[in-house]
Amino acid sequence: MKAALGDLKIIEYASLINGPYCSKMLADMGADVIKIEKNGGDDARRRGPFLADIPGAERSGLFLYVNTNKRGITLDITTATGKEILRKLLTDADIFIEDTRPGTLSSLGLGYAALKELNPRLIMTSVTPFGQTGPCRRWKSSDLIGWEIGGMGFITPRHAGSSDQEPLRLLQTISFITGVTAAMGTMFAVEARRYTGLGQQVDCSQIESAIYLSGDGIAYPPYEHRSMSRTFKTMFGPEHLVRCQDGFVMVHGMEPHHWRGLAELTGNTNLVDDERFKDTFLRGQNWDILQPLIEAFTMQHTKDELFQMAKDKAIPMGPARTMDEILKAEQFKFRQFFINIEHSETGRLTYPGAPCKYSTMRWKIRRPAPRLGEHNEEVYCGQLGFSRTELVRLYEAGII
Repeated sequence: MKAALGDLKIIEYASLINGPYCSKMLADMGADVIKIEKNGGDDARRRGPFLADIPGAERSGLFLYVNTNKRGITLDITTATGKEILRKLLTDADIFIEDTRPGTLSSLGLGYAALKELNPRLIMTSVTPFGQTGPCRRWKSSDLIGWEIGGMGFITPRHAGSSDQEPLRLLQTISFITGVTAAMGTMFAVEARRYTGLGQQVDCSQIESAIYLSGDGIAYPPYEHRSMSRTFKTMFGPEHLVRCQDGFVMVHGMEPHHWRGLAELTGNTNLVDDERFKDTFLRGQNWDILQPLIEAFTMQHTKDELFQMAKDKAIPMGPARTMDEILKAEQFKFRQFFINIEHSETGRLTYPGAPCKYSTMRWKIRRPAPRLGEHNEEVYCGQLGFSRTELVRLYEAGII
């Protein structure tokens, strides 16, 4: 079975999540990715969780996950020699993924205008907080800031909260979303190159990625002249989380037959003909009345018990799983979604696997995330033709 992207050569100069997750997605489908790290290493190496809570450059779960299937080298691209080495690597590369502040690479003579003269087929994917243009283009940001500036914090959670509750966030969500968006944009450019023969710069903004994937939240101002907020009350019902013995379950009872089944299951058949709950809009408006009546039943059962009872009656209801429960779920075991990867420093650890299954293409973990500078000799000597003596000199000069 052929690796779908096995003919693509990618150079990555990025840290943490946005850019590295973009190249991981392509590497996992077969692309040959060389990850360039500054001499101190990717900042993700200093982010947890760490194996056994012991920090170390080779022990970060974040780094190990985001950098599978890549070869890793160190290089200081701010030096004259470092810039020349990067140019050599990009001469026959297909894609260059970078996350430097706009203008940084241009000041080094490595901006897209210079690189397209070097390699007209090169696709340069630039992943930054605000994009390459505009008044905010050189601003720094983070996942938390991106979550808030992109408007997501103000609508989290959607079905709970009070007017004085601060906006919330989800862990590292925007960074991974941005990585997916950048990978998608990169592959669009690869497809365009098939017809034009030319590369281009893909300008991916973290904040715009957040807004793009915000769902229907962005539609409320132009359509209803109001903003959705974290205290937004859903128009429909039931479409809510309800408490149970060991957590929460998500209940959907918007269709008439779903609502009747839910009322029967929870012992509230008298509510079916109640004028306050006669349609999904009224059930949404009167959820404050309906919720305790439903929870009087759900609090007597566990998530799994409720899920089984609801399934038997064809009522849409799902348990709110913890990450630990997800790792143990039979569905994911059957599909072999979680996989084990052996790493020389950490041993065998469990990782999320392929997000999609393919009938004729190949998704495979060919190698774990690289140790810092692990492939220096392979790339510099084997690929670029440096001698081992020259490799030592590069190291002694602090270039690698």
